[in-house]
Amino acid sequence: MDFEKEGRNRMMMLLPRHQRQISEAKFAAINEFMEAYGIAVWNRNELREQRSPDAVLLKEFEVLCQEMEDEIARKLAGVPAPKEPLTTSRFSVAKRCGGTAMFT
Repeated sequence: MDFEKEGRNRMMMLLPRHQRQISEAKFAAINEFMEAYGIAVWNRNELREQRSPDAVLLKEFEVLCQEMEDEIARKLAGVPAPKEPLTTSRFSVAKRCGGTAMFT
């Protein structure tokens, strides 16, 4: 699965006003961010589909996805980041899972 493409497509659906910016941004940092977002969304959705998901892990992925959505929306709108800006390394939980079938 192409997590970068999935993350980018989902972000374009969430932020239709910025579709063109999201689509055309093809530099390394945004590519990595979109990949991490795609992985986080995939893992969140996998947890949501489970009959008895790990509530703590599900919450972590829900918060992570929301933070990533907020971060890209802020950047696209040109709004300054909070005092402690989110960075790609903050999203390493998504990468750590690798988007693989961690819920077998």
